[in-house]
Amino acid sequence: MMENMTEDKLLAETEQEVVRLKAEITHKENELNDLRLELGKAVIKLENHKYTDKTH
Repeated sequence: MMENMTEDKLLAETEQEVVRLKAEITHKENELNDLRLELGKAVIKLENHKYTDKTH
């Protein structure tokens, strides 16, 4: 009986850790998407600046 409780506790802790890690991954993916968006904006500004320089 004691062994079963220990296994149940370990399983619950493992499942909790999986949920925590999935949340952390989602958070990191959101941060990465934000950085991609910022990079895209910077590239567009750079391209616009290059185009402006060529036309003036």
